[in-house]
Amino acid sequence: MATNHAGYTGTGFVDFVNTAGGHIEWSVNVAEAGTHTLTFRYANGTASTRPMDIAVNGVTVAAEVAFPGTGAWSTCVDGRVTTTLAAGVNTVRATGTRASGGPNLDRLSVSGPAGPDGQAPSIPANPRVSGTSATSISLTWQESTDNVGVSGYRIYEGGTVVATSPTAAATIGGLATGSSHTYTVSAYDAAGNESARSAPVTGRADTGQGGPTAAQLLAKVNTCDQISSGSYKTDTDVSQATVQVCGKPTAVHWTADMDIDCDGVRTPQCNEDTDCCFQPQTFCTASTGGYLNSAALPYMVVPSPSSTWDYRTRGIGCGSVVAIVYNGQVEYTVMGDTGPATIIGEASYAAAANLGINPDPRVGGTDGPVTYIAFTGAGTKVQRIEDHDQAITLGRQLAQRLVDTG
Repeated sequence: MATNHAGYTGTGFVDFVNTAGGHIEWSVNVAEAGTHTLTFRYANGTASTRPMDIAVNGVTVAAEVAFPGTGAWSTCVDGRVTTTLAAGVNTVRATGTRASGGPNLDRLSVSGPAGPDGQAPSIPANPRVSGTSATSISLTWQESTDNVGVSGYRIYEGGTVVATSPTAAATIGGLATGSSHTYTVSAYDAAGNESARSAPVTGRADTGQGGPTAAQLLAKVNTCDQISSGSYKTDTDVSQATVQVCGKPTAVHWTADMDIDCDGVRTPQCNEDTDCCFQPQTFCTASTGGYLNSAALPYMVVPSPSSTWDYRTRGIGCGSVVAIVYNGQVEYTVMGDTGPATIIGEASYAAAANLGINPDPRVGGTDGPVTYIAFTGAGTKVQRIEDHDQAITLGRQLAQRLVDTG
């Protein structure tokens, strides 16, 4: 894969070797058998044509197809071949036939009997960090669907593609130890259609050591020394209040569900269209001013002070570190918002996504069990509420203190 010329649409292009016989092969999945058009997007910065043989399923269907010069190696145009494809997966091979090799190939698109495939795959859902090492972050997500077939996935950091994968998993390597990275994922098909990007997911390149396991934390909070004057509901439509806030010398904890808090900065994930109850502010604010970004910052929500319980009596406030334990995972977050005085169990879009919980405020969240452990006492708040790296580092230390001393 080469990237030394501009104009390509994916992560790079194929630069044929300057010899006859060099080739590239694709697997193409089509819904209907019949006549299809293969569109090769290519660049040829020379004045000479660079012909190729096009084979389908091992049989040459078009010999010496001309791919003339395009004026520059950064200028791409389309070359087309019409052929018959079988329903399902077909192999398409393009082979350079001259000593100069083939042109630079950017992508192959396929259109069928009903016309070009203009439908993009569905957006990859629920991306999450599945593992880390000192120099890598591994991701998984739910497979996308497509009217013809998904060809693969692109993993973005910001606007840059950092990896591609044919399956719903990828590992991004070569990272600096201790560095945090936020990724989104898109799906694409053989026709070149690409989905919108997924919810962001943030990971940290490290060994995962230095903090207790989910099982160790749950073992320390498996009994309740109730400190709330009553109980909370998990949702407004729940008939009974069943969740108590419990106390430890160095933490408070409760086990509930997780609803999605999408308030704060407007993003494609969190706005009036995606969340019926969207509010453009959060109780806590960023160190630079402005409200928190639910789609980017893992934070949790505490009930507003009431006669049932007032979080402030335990020194909890904006930036207090809170461990969320779900499905064998621990996500270190901060207190970032307050919610209804009678409801408990809520966290940001990013916190849910990092735990593999559907973060869509319309249909996402989980009934749990989700355990929230808010650390109390001196030194339990991050210096900058948006500094997730510090929340992780401090959270591991505080969690270890809880396991060691209670």
